Amino acid sequence: MGVDDLKFDGCLYTWSNKHVSSPILKKLDRVLVNSKWEDEFQGSAATFLTTCVSDHSPMVVKLAELLRRKIPFRFFDYWIDHPDFLPLVAQVWGEAVVGTSMFCLCSKLRRLKLALKYFNKEHFSDLPRRVTQARSDLEHVQYLIQQSPLDPSLHIKEAWLIWEFARDQSTAFFFKAMKSHYGKNKVVSICRDDGTKVEEPHEVSKVIVEFYQNLLRQQPNGKSLAMDLLRRALPKSISAVQKETFIRDVSYEKIKEVLFSLKDNKAMGLDGFNAGFFKRTWSIVRNNVLCAIKSFFDSGQLLKQVNATTIALVPKLISNRVKMVLTDIVGSQQTAFVKGRHISDNIYLSQELLRNYHRSGGLPRCALKVDLMKAYDSVRWDFLFMILRVLGFLEKVIM
Repeated sequence: MGVDDLKFDGCLYTWSNKHVSSPILKKLDRVLVNSKWEDEFQGSAATFLTTCVSDHSPMVVKLAELLRRKIPFRFFDYWIDHPDFLPLVAQVWGEAVVGTSMFCLCSKLRRLKLALKYFNKEHFSDLPRRVTQARSDLEHVQYLIQQSPLDPSLHIKEAWLIWEFARDQSTAFFFKAMKSHYGKNKVVSICRDDGTKVEEPHEVSKVIVEFYQNLLRQQPNGKSLAMDLLRRALPKSISAVQKETFIRDVSYEKIKEVLFSLKDNKAMGLDGFNAGFFKRTWSIVRNNVLCAIKSFFDSGQLLKQVNATTIALVPKLISNRVKMVLTDIVGSQQTAFVKGRHISDNIYLSQELLRNYHRSGGLPRCALKVDLMKAYDSVRWDFLFMILRVLGFLEKVIM
């Protein structure tokens, strides 16, 4: 039918038999919309109210207006299969840029982003019309083949049209599914901490931003950190040989090895380029990427505009070196995130310790569950830096 459920809130069960002795509740009512509705009323949502005296829930559809937002650039993998893709990358990448190696990389990616937007508009826009036209062209060529079955040019053209039709058809399906997914996940209302409901789009955005600002903000506690106390708590430190490991030069071969170990769609940042782009265009972009990464390890400076995939390479290279010393500085009771240790060991240990806890006999016992909700969401950088200094890391590695 080409229809889908409209995003809704309120009552989950929309029908009741109203029997006191044997009540039955079901979801029988839905608000179904087609793709044209989703295009015209992207901010719409349904609310199912309580049944009151009826056996069905009233349905209220709200036509809220979504905020107009600039769509960020995103690299699509299907661009790579187009015959004009690599020549376009080579053309843009060959334009001269003057500056540091990191600046050159950022500038070329920024130029390429603009070129790819036009490339996408030229070859992949107006997909429904393109699918219809491709089908018509394919049917026409196949009709001509029936008239001239031995003409090789017609068979070559047919093969090309079949590929183009399949590509455009799958791409159109992808965009339709993506638009439907966006419609289901849009936030049209939200509740504040005091329970009040906010529905105005600008206010919804404001509440979300304030929530994460409060969650991730470092809370000052006024306590100073004592290095002597940390040294007593952390008696281990890395050796002089291990310190040298962290500041040795990184080779071009190691940079390439780490880049190609990333999954193609990983490290997608605000600039939209993923690891798959760099892998498929490596023969073109390799020199700029290698020089930019190596310049960081030489200078310790990283431009904020640097590509997200490039940024992902830096901690990956550093983490490979940190792995070599983890077993020497991390206590044996820590079983997760250390090579050769298994988090399941602590799970088995806790099961053994908690066995028979429910029995009334024996010695008094107590178990504590620590809430680590914000363990990875908020940090005190001054504390982390002091920990690294106590463990013996050099200032060049820390900063």
